[in-house]
Amino acid sequence: MEERITEIFISVLNMSWTGALVIAAVLCVRALLRKAPRQAVCWLWAAPVFRLLCPVSVTSALSLLGLLGASSHRGRVEYIPSDIGMAAKPAVDLLVPPVTQAVNAALPAARPEFSANPLQIWLFVGACVWLAGTIAMLTAAGVQLLGLRRRLAEAVELEPGVYLADRIDGPFVLGVFRPRIYLPSHLPAAQRGYILTHERAHIRRRDPLFKLLAFAALCLHWFNPLVWVAWRMLCRDIETACDESALRTAGAAERQRYAAVLLEAAGTSHGFPALLAFGESDVAVRIKHTLHSRPVSRAALVAALALAVGLTACFAANPAAEPQRPTQAQAKAALEKYMQYDERRFALFEIEELSYVEPEDWEATGMLDEMIDSQTSWGDCLKADPDCCLWFARTATRYQPETAITAPQTSDGGWERYLLLEPEGDGYRVVSERVSGGMEMPEPPAEHTQTELGLTSDQWTMLQHQMSALVFSGIRRDFDSPSEWTADELAGWVKYRLLYWPSQYEEDPFPLSRLSMLLQADFSPENEQWGNCPDLLPAALEGKTELPLGDPPTMPQDEQVSVQYRREGDTVVAEAVVTDGNGEEMCIQYTFGLVPDIGPVSRTWVQSARVVSSKCPVGESSSSSLPG
Repeated sequence: MEERITEIFISVLNMSWTGALVIAAVLCVRALLRKAPRQAVCWLWAAPVFRLLCPVSVTSALSLLGLLGASSHRGRVEYIPSDIGMAAKPAVDLLVPPVTQAVNAALPAARPEFSANPLQIWLFVGACVWLAGTIAMLTAAGVQLLGLRRRLAEAVELEPGVYLADRIDGPFVLGVFRPRIYLPSHLPAAQRGYILTHERAHIRRRDPLFKLLAFAALCLHWFNPLVWVAWRMLCRDIETACDESALRTAGAAERQRYAAVLLEAAGTSHGFPALLAFGESDVAVRIKHTLHSRPVSRAALVAALALAVGLTACFAANPAAEPQRPTQAQAKAALEKYMQYDERRFALFEIEELSYVEPEDWEATGMLDEMIDSQTSWGDCLKADPDCCLWFARTATRYQPETAITAPQTSDGGWERYLLLEPEGDGYRVVSERVSGGMEMPEPPAEHTQTELGLTSDQWTMLQHQMSALVFSGIRRDFDSPSEWTADELAGWVKYRLLYWPSQYEEDPFPLSRLSMLLQADFSPENEQWGNCPDLLPAALEGKTELPLGDPPTMPQDEQVSVQYRREGDTVVAEAVVTDGNGEEMCIQYTFGLVPDIGPVSRTWVQSARVVSSKCPVGESSSSSLPG
């Protein structure tokens, strides 16, 4: 919860700084356009209101922020990074060098000896203060609105949309979607014409909605002094624009009478700050403008509006997004995750080369016309999203004998890959890849015992893994098939076999559905699903869906094991001598069947075991130590 509040607060700070920059620009333009019609100037305030309320925006080459050197990503401009609280050296970029330097100098550095960085604490405290201030402003406005509603309860309709009320001091418009004009009952009839013309101009221009949005921005950014300045200037310009509308064709005498009405209504207050009240907002400035302004031609008004709308678009737009290029570490992490996405394709691989493909080199790769699916090509993705990127990788891959036998495999070797990457969360993911074959990997040097037995590297590696599981899990009795094992014996076997399997056993009890590959690889001579071999299924598992594994296994420290192997046709006999802490020995002969190459993988499988009462005869055999 604390992180979420801090994250929202940082987003508000970024919006507030954008709003401050846009407000400063609007104030400068407003000063230059002091003689322009206020109806056009009012358009300028749409940009800061939008930037203060919306964290994202469209991009444009003519963006004000772009001219200041800002960059955007996914519709946002971030002066304050979202993870600044976790940074060892927190820093911001506020586009104004003196301000940026002053702020960065004041930011506290991380303190590794503390459980939280000092900046994290200050950000959370600031977020709480900001939230409290926003709630306080909204609550105060709500209370004032309720009080005003009570005073209007007995208002009577004078004409459609116009009401007379006894308990108000001045005229105003109230309501957003169904706005109503309220006039004090004591208002002289001679003044009603000017006031109604003014208030109806508000309704026609949709000022109630615009001012309510501006007030929402003020509540959200109450801590920003420039927002308060903008609020005051916006209210003044809205009222002056409606004065201009009411006096569009008025002569000097009529303007003087209108100024007198303004003066008489000056100073009225109605509590709720988002009201459009006739006599509020810098009446002196409005009277001066009323007396000295002259009617504006339609052509001049259209030109001023076009200029204001164009400037508003520049102020509201973000700079063109700059493509986000992943770091080498991010690209490597995405590739590693992609290569291990499916346990059935488990392999050991090394990244020998990983490089970014520059956009100007995309065409030369021949990848742009490659199809990801029936409708989308690589070129479509790269050109549609500037954050998508192309990488080249050269990998060396070796599949392990622990790989599932049922899945289609790719042979070992070196591979050249083109990878299409796109952002995902805090990193990147591989959207698609094109793989071309390279050089075959050389076989690893054979151990002496492997050569003596005539086994492939896969068979030799898997044989040692299976022997370790049998010996250390305590299956030291006669059996003619693994189907005779008890559930406890099978659980012990599974625990140790999982040490060599790509999937660790985080779950206990362990679901049998996740063991199908392991059981098939170890117990079945056929290249079929485990479920198709019911006669080999351990009886202890019939009707079960999960297997209790208990605590992670630990190798016994007080036992010594020596193993001798000999080849007998299509089987290998492993003679294991286990010496316990008391010096007592036990010898067990385990028999393994050999399975030739299936795809790229050859393997062994458990057949039977016999307990020998005395120490195993040495005979003509090869010995080896078990992996631990």
